[in-house]
Amino acid sequence: MARPGLLLGAGHAWRADLALDRGAWARAIDAHLPPREADGATLLALGDVYLACGSTCKNAAPWFYVMRYAHAPFPPDHAPDLTAAGFEAAREALRAFDLPAGGALATAAGIADWGCRLGAARARGEAPVGRGQDLLALLPAYRAGWLLDSRPGGLSDSAGKLEALADQLG
Repeated sequence: MARPGLLLGAGHAWRADLALDRGAWARAIDAHLPPREADGATLLALGDVYLACGSTCKNAAPWFYVMRYAHAPFPPDHAPDLTAAGFEAAREALRAFDLPAGGALATAAGIADWGCRLGAARARGEAPVGRGQDLLALLPAYRAGWLLDSRPGGLSDSAGKLEALADQLG
């Protein structure tokens, strides 16, 4: 899952003239990544799902803030414009993708969807409890996907954060 970002960053450094040409980026991704789960255009479109939230938060997807600060007051200080409608719009955008079940991208989309459900509930003033089991169900595929593109050393820390969040929420 980290390779597309690395490829885009390296490509931009090498060919800054491609910065706004999404077709060229999609072709570059297709040329340099194995077509394991999706083509370049799909990867770019998945990367834009956060825009459906309509939030101006920086440096992370809106659902990350909700997951990271699950028990903090809502909305988080650094993302004051998060709304239930925005999270539902992002969920709708995620549903538009036909990703292979159990793959790393489908798992990432599932975690994003889970975070959007949590965000929408928080935005409606609902308590963030009783939602952990759905997140735990995604962890086996998350672990398998991690090992495709990342070193195993960080897996326990990363998965442990999701497990701790699921345990917190019950």
